Amino acid sequence: MREPESRPHGEGESVEGAQQRPREARAGFGVGHLLLYMLASAIYAGWARLILGEDALLVGLFPWGLSVVLAGLVLFGTAVSLIGWARSRVRPIDPGEWLVLGHGIPLMVVMCAWTVANPVSVVIFQILPRFVGAAVFFIGSRGAKVGRGWRVCLSAFALVEAGRPFFGYVETPDIEPIAFAALADLVLVGLLTAAVIADVRGQRERIVLHWVGIVASCGLAGMRLVGWL
Repeated sequence: MREPESRPHGEGESVEGAQQRPREARAGFGVGHLLLYMLASAIYAGWARLILGEDALLVGLFPWGLSVVLAGLVLFGTAVSLIGWARSRVRPIDPGEWLVLGHGIPLMVVMCAWTVANPVSVVIFQILPRFVGAAVFFIGSRGAKVGRGWRVCLSAFALVEAGRPFFGYVETPDIEPIAFAALADLVLVGLLTAAVIADVRGQRERIVLHWVGIVASCGLAGMRLVGWL
């Protein structure tokens, strides 16, 4: 009897099948992921104390411990996503993963820039990372699996991120410049909440990294809002 011909891995797969493999590969977290998160938090804490000083926080004017927790979460999620992306050759699927990348890649850019040249210019510290994050959010909004609500949400993240360097130059008689940034964060949290509710009602399956992105986004927005208040 003739043996069935073997096909290369992935040949003849549908697009959904090809996307399912990286989803399954990044679906669950184990002890190794916990260790990676602890390593990411330790790297950020050591870098911030060494390069910026103990009182200079990169992710918000908030207690040191919470800044390390959120920064470590963002760096950890970005590392897991990029490693999964490189191994599967398929870009991230779930919108929360794009949120992680939109926060994490600019943070990595700033960390590398400050390590190489300390201090760095305002362009590298403020403008360039924001535009990089906006580009990541925009690319994520064009993803095939994000859905209409998430597409609006990620597009709003892209617009706000690109506009953050210029919020301080907005002047009105009754509203402080920082209030525009706080209002933008409130809008983002609202859109994020609406998208999550739609996911829950639709019983959509999401990987753990998707929720990591949501927690990190809400945490960063909350830090900025509390700092404004």
